[in-house]
Amino acid sequence: MTKGTGISCSGGELSLSYPVLNNSATETTTMKYNLTSPANFILAPLRFQGQSSGFNETGQSNLAAIPGGLVITKQFSPAQLFGGMSSTVKVFAGNAGPEQLYNVTVSSTVDSFDTLSSTATLEKTASALAAGGNSTLSYGVNATQTFGNLTGTPATAKFYYGGTLFTINGVNPTVEIYQPLTVTIATTPATPEEGKNFTISIEITNPSGVGVSSVQFNLPVPSGVGLSNLKGATFSSGTLYVSPGNLAAHSTATATATAVASSGITIPFDKATLTFSYSGTSINGIVPTGSGIAIGEDVTTRYLIPMAFVFLVMLFTAFYVRRKAAPTVPASQK
Repeated sequence: MTKGTGISCSGGELSLSYPVLNNSATETTTMKYNLTSPANFILAPLRFQGQSSGFNETGQSNLAAIPGGLVITKQFSPAQLFGGMSSTVKVFAGNAGPEQLYNVTVSSTVDSFDTLSSTATLEKTASALAAGGNSTLSYGVNATQTFGNLTGTPATAKFYYGGTLFTINGVNPTVEIYQPLTVTIATTPATPEEGKNFTISIEITNPSGVGVSSVQFNLPVPSGVGLSNLKGATFSSGTLYVSPGNLAAHSTATATATAVASSGITIPFDKATLTFSYSGTSINGIVPTGSGIAIGEDVTTRYLIPMAFVFLVMLFTAFYVRRKAAPTVPASQK
């Protein structure tokens, strides 16, 4: 495909024709080429001839190097992961062409959704890359808590071919970062009171598109709280355990327990933990925020009844004292 005035391509030959080329004038043309397979090749210099002031002039242009044989890729392994997981980034530069490339420098950048897990360099240089040769740059990253199908920055290769410096970018890599497991805790009634039974409901949700294993939720419970009627959970040494094991994509696991507290206390969330495994890596899930399950005091039992009893005692005492202090009327003499 050609573009511009005076350019044509026929029978594998490129031609430029200008009847008049004025002094200091410039004609610009372009040519696009499609490669059916990666290859490095050099366009021979263009020969030209023309007339100026009655004299015939001939010459040739510079050669044009086309490094279509360099293939550069950037990939994540694994390419599906959770926030906090480690992944290895592999940048590959391969010379699929028949001719050697020189001073090949492969470089990458840290993407917005990960951080370097080590002090590994993000650049590698090879003095030459022979036909069929390759150069690989690898480094580790940790995925951040950014979720979705994300696109990274492409890797870059700088090199010399045909005496010309080239810079080529690879395609943008992609990586899927899944949302971690979450746990929600609710009580029935919503505001439990001491001395009265209430239900604790726990729901562990896997919002990601992959199954996970070794799912484990632990909730420490204060000594003043008793648990019974456990379903999908166990209680041991002051800790409530919910261990569904495997959890399929987009699924939930539930557990319930009947609780009663001997006083107005709180079951705190700050010591709760949720962990699971994916691709051999242990990952922390998201536990509820806030202070925890607040168990209120029974005002009637704790305050109103004792106060009523004290009030009755006071009334009785006052009545008794009044009777003792009443004057005695002497009997009349006959």
